[in-house]
Amino acid sequence: MENVASKLKAISQELAKVIAQSTIIQSREQIQLGESTTSIYRYHRANIIDRIPSLIEETCQESCQYALKLHLLLESGEFCLQSDSNSSSFGASNDTIVVTMGKELEVT
Repeated sequence: MENVASKLKAISQELAKVIAQSTIIQSREQIQLGESTTSIYRYHRANIIDRIPSLIEETCQESCQYALKLHLLLESGEFCLQSDSNSSSFGASNDTIVVTMGKELEVT
Protein backbone atom coordinates (compact mmCIF):
# COMPACT_ATOMS: atom_id res chain seq x y z
CA MET A 1 0.00 0.00 0.00
CA GLU A 2 2.88 2.36 0.77
CA ASN A 3 4.30 1.75 -2.73
CA VAL A 4 0.93 2.62 -4.31
CA ALA A 5 0.67 5.78 -2.23
CA SER A 6 4.16 6.94 -3.24
CA LYS A 7 3.41 6.35 -6.94
CA LEU A 8 0.11 8.24 -6.67
CA LYS A 9 1.87 11.09 -4.91
CA ALA A 10 4.43 11.27 -7.73
CA ILE A 11 1.62 11.38 -10.33
CA SER A 12 -0.13 14.11 -8.34
CA GLN A 13 3.04 16.19 -8.16
CA GLU A 14 3.60 15.93 -11.92
CA LEU A 15 -0.02 16.91 -12.60
CA ALA A 16 0.29 19.86 -10.25
CA LYS A 17 3.34 21.08 -12.21
CA VAL A 18 1.44 20.85 -15.50
CA ILE A 19 -1.58 22.65 -14.09
CA ALA A 20 0.58 25.40 -12.57
CA GLN A 21 2.36 25.97 -15.88
CA SER A 22 -0.79 26.08 -17.99
CA THR A 23 -3.05 28.27 -15.85
CA ILE A 24 -2.97 31.74 -14.42
CA ILE A 25 -2.72 31.30 -10.68
CA GLN A 26 -4.06 33.91 -8.30
CA SER A 27 -1.54 35.85 -6.21
CA ARG A 28 0.38 33.87 -3.61
CA GLU A 29 -1.29 35.78 -0.78
CA GLN A 30 -4.60 34.16 -1.71
CA ILE A 31 -3.22 30.62 -1.85
CA GLN A 32 -3.19 28.85 1.49
CA LEU A 33 -0.65 26.06 1.62
CA GLY A 34 -1.46 23.12 3.82
CA GLU A 35 -0.28 19.65 4.55
CA SER A 36 -0.40 17.21 1.65
CA THR A 37 -2.91 14.44 2.26
CA THR A 38 -3.37 11.23 0.34
CA SER A 39 -6.68 9.42 0.77
CA ILE A 40 -7.86 6.27 -0.94
CA TYR A 41 -11.58 5.67 -1.50
CA ARG A 42 -13.24 2.83 -3.32
CA TYR A 43 -15.49 4.08 -6.10
CA HIS A 44 -18.98 2.57 -5.62
CA ARG A 45 -20.43 2.93 -9.10
CA ALA A 46 -23.66 1.11 -8.21
CA ASN A 47 -24.48 3.59 -5.44
CA ILE A 48 -24.05 6.57 -7.76
CA ILE A 49 -25.99 4.96 -10.59
CA ASP A 50 -28.87 4.16 -8.21
CA ARG A 51 -28.84 7.87 -7.30
CA ILE A 52 -29.35 7.44 -3.58
CA PRO A 53 -29.49 11.14 -2.60
CA SER A 54 -28.32 10.75 1.01
CA LEU A 55 -25.36 8.57 0.00
CA ILE A 56 -24.32 10.92 -2.80
CA GLU A 57 -24.48 13.92 -0.44
CA GLU A 58 -22.51 12.09 2.27
CA THR A 59 -19.83 10.97 -0.20
CA CYS A 60 -19.52 14.46 -1.66
CA GLN A 61 -19.18 16.06 1.78
CA GLU A 62 -16.53 13.52 2.83
CA SER A 63 -14.35 13.96 -0.23
CA CYS A 64 -15.03 17.43 -1.69
CA GLN A 65 -12.31 19.33 0.18
CA TYR A 66 -9.34 18.69 -2.10
CA ALA A 67 -7.13 20.43 -4.62
CA LEU A 68 -6.40 17.51 -6.92
CA LYS A 69 -7.97 14.07 -6.99
CA LEU A 70 -6.97 10.98 -8.96
CA HIS A 71 -9.66 8.37 -9.59
CA LEU A 72 -8.26 4.92 -10.44
CA LEU A 73 -10.93 2.66 -11.89
CA LEU A 74 -10.98 -1.02 -10.95
CA GLU A 75 -13.34 -1.99 -13.76
CA SER A 76 -14.61 -0.56 -17.03
CA GLY A 77 -17.97 1.17 -17.04
CA GLU A 78 -19.75 4.45 -16.50
CA PHE A 79 -17.94 6.99 -14.32
CA CYS A 80 -20.16 9.53 -12.55
CA LEU A 81 -19.05 12.89 -11.15
CA GLN A 82 -21.16 14.81 -8.66
CA SER A 83 -20.51 18.46 -7.84
CA ASP A 84 -22.41 21.12 -5.91
CA SER A 85 -24.25 22.27 -9.02
CA ASN A 86 -24.60 19.24 -11.31
CA SER A 87 -23.58 15.71 -12.19
CA SER A 88 -22.14 14.14 -15.31
CA SER A 89 -21.06 10.70 -16.44
CA PHE A 90 -18.98 9.09 -19.17
CA GLY A 91 -17.63 5.70 -20.15
CA ALA A 92 -14.15 4.81 -18.89
CA SER A 93 -11.94 1.73 -19.00
CA ASN A 94 -10.15 0.13 -16.07
CA ASP A 95 -6.77 1.55 -17.18
CA THR A 96 -8.05 5.14 -17.00
CA ILE A 97 -7.00 7.72 -14.42
CA VAL A 98 -9.62 10.46 -14.07
CA VAL A 99 -8.23 13.73 -12.69
CA THR A 100 -10.55 16.22 -10.98
CA MET A 101 -9.66 19.60 -9.53
CA GLY A 102 -11.25 20.96 -6.40
CA LYS A 103 -12.26 24.47 -5.46
CA GLU A 104 -8.69 25.33 -4.44
CA LEU A 105 -7.62 25.18 -8.10
CA GLU A 106 -10.63 26.90 -9.66
CA VAL A 107 -9.75 30.00 -11.64
CA THR A 108 -12.05 32.93 -10.93
